[in-house]
Amino acid sequence: MAIELITGYAGSGHISSADAGRFNAGVCGTGRYVLGTGTKFAAETISSNLVRISSGDAVDQGRHIIIPQNSTEDAAIENGSQNKTRIDVIALRYTRDTSTGIEGASLEVIKGTEVNIGTTPTAPATSNGNIFNGATEDDFPLYHVLIEGTQIKSVTKVFQVIPSLSAITDVAHPVGSIYIRDDDVNPGILFGGEWVEIQGRLLLGRSAGHEAGTTGGSETVTLTQEQMPSHTHTGPSHTHTLTAHSHTATCGSAGAHQHVFKRSKTSASGNKRYSGEGTADSGKKVDSAGAHTHSITIANGGGGNTGAAGTGNTGATGGGQAINIMNPYYTVYIWKRIA
Repeated sequence: MAIELITGYAGSGHISSADAGRFNAGVCGTGRYVLGTGTKFAAETISSNLVRISSGDAVDQGRHIIIPQNSTEDAAIENGSQNKTRIDVIALRYTRDTSTGIEGASLEVIKGTEVNIGTTPTAPATSNGNIFNGATEDDFPLYHVLIEGTQIKSVTKVFQVIPSLSAITDVAHPVGSIYIRDDDVNPGILFGGEWVEIQGRLLLGRSAGHEAGTTGGSETVTLTQEQMPSHTHTGPSHTHTLTAHSHTATCGSAGAHQHVFKRSKTSASGNKRYSGEGTADSGKKVDSAGAHTHSITIANGGGGNTGAAGTGNTGATGGGQAINIMNPYYTVYIWKRIA
């Protein structure tokens, strides 16, 4: 029969352990897990030769194995040796008898190999069967027991406890977690708990200068003079062209003046003669009408250029407005669980 109703009356026994195991594996997973019931297989060291395991529920590839509530199972540890160390494994063992098909479970101790103290021991190999494919044995390790000399040094848990369905959201989204989506649905409706929306903020990974939970930053910034990099604006070397032109200069007209003529008289027959030498003032002067002006025209030399060696800086400019420093973004709803 290809299709079978498992959770239904069929008139005869028809549900197998494999049916239940597959269902359990579908709910819990196909690996090895301890449920959050009982004491979760709590371990207690009773002596150097005995570790006691209390109640709990395990699921090994869908097979449900228990130590009942208020019950215990003892794991016997073989004596250690002086100056030696080893690791033993306490495990739940699944078995199936191939002749009868009978399945069972037990608490087993798999003894490790001793090494000298100072050397790191390794845990022994355990059975790793695939129950879904019909394996006859599979071990579910619970604890590693470290023995040094004749004493148990430590008992270390090596199994995983899975949360119940009612608690799984607390594991996935504990208090303090951040939840992001692009529609307006309060995650408290989905997962329970109390959530607050974070608006207008980008998320930043914690660092030494930014502790978790702190806020800061701005979408825009106005640079101060101190924040501007030190700089100048250099004008390029250049010339200025002069057009062809001339300049006219006029001398003043205050040149009117006289010259006094000094003479001496020489006696002679006939007319008098005067010599241009002597000290006597003749009273005669050169006419004072010598005032005049001179116009001087500077030659038209044509156009030309100034020298090209000068440089300088431009004047101040800029409006001092804030600049946008927002990164490219995609807007979402961000929620933080607070309770």
